Order: sequence, then C-alpha cells, then structure tokens
Amino acid sequence: MNFMPGYSVGDIVALIAAVVSFVALYRTRKFNELQTRILEIQSKLGELQIERELTEIKAKEQCGLGVNLVKVGSEYKMRVFNRGPARASTHLFEITGSG
Repeated sequence: MNFMPGYSVGDIVALIAAVVSFVALYRTRKFNELQTRILEIQSKLGELQIERELTEIKAKEQCGLGVNLVKVGSEYKMRVFNRGPARASTHLFEITGSG
C-alpha cells in the first residue's frame, strides 16, 4: 500500500520517528540548559543566605555603646548605655581634653 509514489509505509514511519526523535533531543537539550541555570541560581542563593546568616551572627555579637551627658544640678554626669544585643563588659573609657 503506497500513499505516495516511490515511498513505502515503512519509509514514512521512519521519517516520522526521526522527526519525533530530533524534537525530543532538542527539548531535552533545552531542559538541561534550564536545569543548569537553575543549579547556578541555587548556588548563588545559598552563598547569599550564608553571607546573610554570618552578618546576622556578627550583629548579635556586637554591643552598641552610647554616652549621654546629663545635667544634675550644677554638674554633669555621664550616662553610658548599651543598645546592642551583646553584653558590654570589657570596655574602657578615657576622657581626654578640657572642656
């Protein structure tokens, strides 16, 4: 049974199989490229998350010392306070100059 003169059913089936095979090969290649890009993005995201976590840990370990001068009567007193989350225990203050 010939649908087209000079070509048999087997030739047409082989041609269709080759076209389907090339389409599948093309789609697989595109999918692999996409998967590679996704893996690169995930890697960069992981690095950014690690950097953010390290920054947060450093911020939790820092103390934020501040000083206010408070007038009490005719003299001034220095009020030292810590706004940071870490304990401020080993800090030395030195007042220099005249004023």
